[in-house]
Amino acid sequence: MSFLQPFLLWGLALATIPIIIHLIHQRRFRTLDWGAMYFLRQAKQQAKGMARLKQWLILAMRTLALLALAFAISRPLSGGWVGKAGAGNLPLAIVLLDRSPSMEQNVGKDNSTKREAGLRKIVEACEKLKPNRMVLIENINMAPLEFSEPSDLYTLPETGPADDKTHWPSMLQKAMEYISVNKPGNCQIWICSDLKENDWDLNNGLWASIKKEFPNINDNIQILLLPMTQSSPSNMGVHVTNAKRIISDKSSQVQLDFKITQFGEELKDAEIPIDINVNGSTSRSKIQVTGRESVIEGFAVDIDPGQTNGWGWVKIPSDNLASDDSSYFSYSPFKTSKTLLTNKNADSNGPLVWISESSPDGSAENFVQVTTIQDFSSLNINDVSLIIWDNPIPEDSEIKNKLLQYVGDGGQLLVIASEVDTDAKIAGVSFSDIISAPQEEFFKIDNWKTEEDLLARSFDGIPLPVGELKIKQYRKLEHAGQLPISLARFETGAPLLSKINVNNGFIYFLTTHLNSAWSDLGSNGIVLYVMVQRALAQGVAAKKGQNFREAGEAKQSVASQWIRIAGNKEAPSTENASIAGVYKLSNGEFLAVNRSLTEVSSPALSIDSVKEGFGELPLQVIGSGAEEAESGIVQEVWRLFLLLMVAALMLEAFFSLPTKRNDSSNFPGRAG
Repeated sequence: MSFLQPFLLWGLALATIPIIIHLIHQRRFRTLDWGAMYFLRQAKQQAKGMARLKQWLILAMRTLALLALAFAISRPLSGGWVGKAGAGNLPLAIVLLDRSPSMEQNVGKDNSTKREAGLRKIVEACEKLKPNRMVLIENINMAPLEFSEPSDLYTLPETGPADDKTHWPSMLQKAMEYISVNKPGNCQIWICSDLKENDWDLNNGLWASIKKEFPNINDNIQILLLPMTQSSPSNMGVHVTNAKRIISDKSSQVQLDFKITQFGEELKDAEIPIDINVNGSTSRSKIQVTGRESVIEGFAVDIDPGQTNGWGWVKIPSDNLASDDSSYFSYSPFKTSKTLLTNKNADSNGPLVWISESSPDGSAENFVQVTTIQDFSSLNINDVSLIIWDNPIPEDSEIKNKLLQYVGDGGQLLVIASEVDTDAKIAGVSFSDIISAPQEEFFKIDNWKTEEDLLARSFDGIPLPVGELKIKQYRKLEHAGQLPISLARFETGAPLLSKINVNNGFIYFLTTHLNSAWSDLGSNGIVLYVMVQRALAQGVAAKKGQNFREAGEAKQSVASQWIRIAGNKEAPSTENASIAGVYKLSNGEFLAVNRSLTEVSSPALSIDSVKEGFGELPLQVIGSGAEEAESGIVQEVWRLFLLLMVAALMLEAFFSLPTKRNDSSNFPGRAG
């Protein structure tokens, strides 16, 4: 039991007053033997046991009434989970908020979203608990933000909707770091989440670090999980995958490829209206939706021939999850792509060369240049879309700086683990020890991202055969700074393919080699082909062609300079990188940012799975996650104690009623 006025619990001592009075009353009389009373005492002997019982009941009711009064004026709260950190004298409450797209699902009777409903519950609880200090940590800025009143959570820009995914291990680590520095003594950590599997990343190595460091924090910490897992019967989302400007003698068009996905168990076949906006002009069409996923390719919209660069969006009818009802795109004149491959031998003509030269649809003209590390320094790489580094990470700082500048400008760099040992790092990441599988065995790949990036499903929904790869050897991946994002990992948890963001571009790290002694990547063909082609397409898009980004991929410091053309107008410009929309860049080109696909489509974890992930950490789950969005989580129950007091007094009055006397004719020796 928890109390808002715990100091008034001293009133419980009042419950001893009836007992003291009873004891004093017992000592007021002296027993004297008197012969005339002998027969009367015998007559009452049969009723003595009942009278004593009534006395004890009256005493108990009076004591209970005073106890109930003391509890009522102390303002008790329902739920013992709120009091262990010192309700009524709580130094610190930290709110960890999930602002990801899936939290925008409508769950309340007033059409409030999971994010809004979770915030409301936390605000109501903290207004009753009255913590001395409050801190917000959310998944976009990832920095502790102090605020004064619980109701501030309603108005802070940092609690609004966003389109980037959440990484809960990192957020918990930030909370622990804040507690370690500030040492509040007692602390509650509130977690508001819809338990998406992708967000929790329970196999991430940070969990082991959190469990190891938590016991070293000498504070009384409660971790309170507020699961917002209310289910939705159905939902429909749209995603633009490609936008091309096509010019002919007769027309000028932008051709769109997009897909409409149905989530949930209730799938329907229907014709739906779809709005397509190009450069501010909107038109409506009808699209036939069938089954789980409907793919639309080459949808043409006429444009002004003089508009070389453009932007737009595709929107389907609104449903209970607004964050996936729109998808944004940009386009510009198509340019040829160029891949630079560094190899030991500049005359090499291995699978990486013919894969890079190939064009998926035959419309692109791809060029490949093979060079050595020695010749790399003198090359002009401004027109290169993809660099494949099939060599050890360079020791030379000038080469590394050149590569980092290239990636920062939007280029894509694929670094392949070398057969030669080296401690060199790039962007704080390096390859270390070689791990070999037992003879005639292979390392199994059991987890890879199928909704985004280089290993995503094909456009028609077919997954890549990543799990069929035969990996005999790989290198460990070490990092000294930014945590690489794992795109594929072995069942041991070690990564096969990871990436790290450097301003406008990415560095990909492949921990195995194409050599047959290491893997069958070079001979298998399909997975390697798709990886290289997608990395090349991203490089073309970022540097010269259509410009697509997923929310959270760009640096906030760079994105804050963008000018938002379409999207959430109320979101602060400091969060541009995480807000879906269309942005105008300083060079006059347009950039389309879209929601995280893996976050929305990721299944929800069970509460038991999350508990298992926390291990021995003091986690308490508030509710089952299926409650009404409007229901509170902290309730004052003083009225119940007042009712208990009234009931006790009424029973005390009943037991105090005098016993009905028997009729006098029943006494022996009395004349009738």
